[in-house]
Amino acid sequence: MRHQKGFTLIEMVVVLSVMAIVAGTLVPAGMQILENERERVTMDNMDAIAEGVRSYYRDVGQWPPTTGVTAPQKNLRYLYDRTLGGAIPGWRGPYISSNFLSTDAADNTILYDKWRTAYRAVPDTSSNNYILGIQSAGRDKTFQTNTNQMTAQGDDIVRQVYVGDLTIVEQEDVVTNSMKEIANAVRSYYRDIGQWPPTTGVTPPERNLLYLYQNPGITGWNGPYIMSSLLPKTTEDNTVLYDKWRTRYRVTPDTTYPNTVLRIQSAGSDKVHQTSVIHTTAQGDDIIVNVYVSDIQREVTLTEIEAINEALDYYHSQSSYTPKIVPNTTWPNALRYLQNRSLLTGTNGTGPYLTDSWGQQYRLISAGQKVRSNNTQ
Repeated sequence: MRHQKGFTLIEMVVVLSVMAIVAGTLVPAGMQILENERERVTMDNMDAIAEGVRSYYRDVGQWPPTTGVTAPQKNLRYLYDRTLGGAIPGWRGPYISSNFLSTDAADNTILYDKWRTAYRAVPDTSSNNYILGIQSAGRDKTFQTNTNQMTAQGDDIVRQVYVGDLTIVEQEDVVTNSMKEIANAVRSYYRDIGQWPPTTGVTPPERNLLYLYQNPGITGWNGPYIMSSLLPKTTEDNTVLYDKWRTRYRVTPDTTYPNTVLRIQSAGSDKVHQTSVIHTTAQGDDIIVNVYVSDIQREVTLTEIEAINEALDYYHSQSSYTPKIVPNTTWPNALRYLQNRSLLTGTNGTGPYLTDSWGQQYRLISAGQKVRSNNTQ
């Protein structure tokens, strides 16, 4: 009868030694993989947070405040907390996807990194707050990067958000949207009233843009001249009165050319007006859109010419209409004929269609078929 031979003590020691060596190799490697994954996810989350901060700054004009939250590093709550954000003028959040918000407070990836340490989001005071540093303490869970340092120290992870990156976007937004819409509204106002929005009767004078959408009781006002979409609910977010940096526009006539140019001016990202009334071009980072009376006069004159020529075409097409408008007919007489047929407003060859916006009489051309203004050629 055979007896089955088992492991000897030496064999068991060898096997256990090999297993210990393998385990000693695999466990650290596995831990390293896990730590690398935590770092990767943290960095991805920080990129998303940085983008949320950019959107927040574009709307609010400042970084998330470090006051009003406990602890201060939890100011990133302003990116999604409607209670906190609702008290900030211009807040249109949330600025971060809901899948970043865990029901487990300790796992909230907006407030905590993957090592369960709260992020810090602090302005760089040495750069006049032009940079916001979003910091993770990294694997050792200890911040080695000071709040005024924008480069990572130790195993910390830092993401920087620059005001300079936002300024170009903001300038384009202000110029192409609000300021140009305001300029168009001012042109319409001027066409009806014959003057710029007055700087008297409003406090401060820059609030004369109120005349674009609030009836001031001025004869000829036919507003509102501005789209309602530019008039948000809160006064501080009123894009007709304030630029994207929450600074009032300046709207003043250019004193170099009295009553011929109106300047709409934004102070830009530094919130300081550097362009005085004697400058014709923007200074510093100011943004300027000019409205010219000559452009308005040209628009009005071309509109009148179009209406007159339509009336002339119709008059000539009616064989029964007399007297005939012929090459030697003067414009006042031709206008009277058109008015007698109710084709143009005014009476007896007078009224708004007698002269162009510069006060010069229109003149008949093309054998009395059309009119022209010497100021629009």
